[in-house]
Amino acid sequence: MLKLHIDWLKLSIYDEQYDILPELEFDLSHGRAKPDVAICHRNKLSWLRDIIRPTQPPLLAIEILSPR
Repeated sequence: MLKLHIDWLKLSIYDEQYDILPELEFDLSHGRAKPDVAICHRNKLSWLRDIIRPTQPPLLAIEILSPR
């Protein structure tokens, strides 16, 4: 169900402004973080200067917890 909502967000009017990225690993000053979903400002893609782990935090990080 959550996946459907995330897909809807990708098709929304904000698609040109933001990237919705699943399980992208960030290399932040306090350590590495890998949220389930990260929302970042859209960047132009460049295969020659591809960044493996962004050093800037995302605008929004979502961690999905499973019930026990």
